[in-house]
Amino acid sequence: MLISVTLACSLVVGCVGMGQTRDARSGNPLDRARAAVTLADQRDTEAVHALVDLLDDPDAGVRFYAIGALRRLCGNDFGYRYYADAVARQISIETWREAIRRGELTLTDNRRDDLASITDTAP
Repeated sequence: MLISVTLACSLVVGCVGMGQTRDARSGNPLDRARAAVTLADQRDTEAVHALVDLLDDPDAGVRFYAIGALRRLCGNDFGYRYYADAVARQISIETWREAIRRGELTLTDNRRDDLASITDTAP
């Protein structure tokens, strides 16, 4: 059964890989950060949901990669700063979730080699 689900998933264009979404929920922050990068590389609107969830991660490094991935995918950050306090981050996360609910997000043409899309220095 797992083989057929994996095969079916790989044949559907834009399907978020089962491993990437599992890694995004891993107990290891490094796995979650890697999942953020991999999800962005999928260039799939469904990846946005998992990435927005990672914006609330307890690890600042994971949040850094998640917002960088979302900037690459959507061309926006809605004021989110990975280093901000929890209240400020939550406001931006809710803005992301509202944009998803309203169907306002579209994928941009930013590519992985666009380093400016993941650069955000803390004050």
